[in-house]
Amino acid sequence: MLMERPPPGPHSRYTLIVDGREIAGVDGNAPRRIDDVRADRAVHVRVRLDARDAESFAIDLRESPDRRACLWLRSGYWNWQVDYDPTPTRGCACG
Repeated sequence: MLMERPPPGPHSRYTLIVDGREIAGVDGNAPRRIDDVRADRAVHVRVRLDARDAESFAIDLRESPDRRACLWLRSGYWNWQVDYDPTPTRGCACG
C-alpha cells in the first residue's frame, strides 16, 4: 500500500520493519543486507521515512530460487521495489 508523503530530503532515513521487528535503518541509496527473514511464508514489511509511515507490502522469499530478495528505492517514485532476482546488474550489492 502506498501512502501520501513528501519526497525524501537529502538527510532522510528509512526504517524497515519486518513482521513487527525493526531490522534496518537505510539511507535512500545505500545498500543494506538484511538477514534472518523468514523464508517459509510471506512476511509483512513496513517502511517508515523519517519516523513517519511511508508504505507497506509483503515479500515472499519462496518466490526466489535462492531465497533472497533485493529491496531498492525507486528514485522519482519514492517507493520501494521488491526484486526476487537480486543481481548486481539490478543494483543489488549486498551479496
